[in-house]
Amino acid sequence: MSNYTLSNFRHLASSSIEDLKKISFPDVDVLIQSEDIRVRLTNIEKAIALKTSELLKTALILKDANGELLKLETQVIGFDGKSVNTKTGLKVPIVCVYSIDFY
Repeated sequence: MSNYTLSNFRHLASSSIEDLKKISFPDVDVLIQSEDIRVRLTNIEKAIALKTSELLKTALILKDANGELLKLETQVIGFDGKSVNTKTGLKVPIVCVYSIDFY
């Protein structure tokens, strides 16, 4: 039986681009379940489709090398298989994307 827990990340404070550039991200995937990885890819595609929406915001929930969760509010403009490309110009390694939140 899975120990999956649904989490709400809206309470996390947003991290700045400058702070994220200083953070070390893991080399291995922060997700271990194949279903979680599939959902992450689906949500990346959804974020790209909603990038011009004025009604919804997108937040990438990232996990750094120390296991700390960080939130980046941004528009996702693309995905190249290894990185998520954001409107701010930051390329986020997919292996550190823990979740994607829409609100």
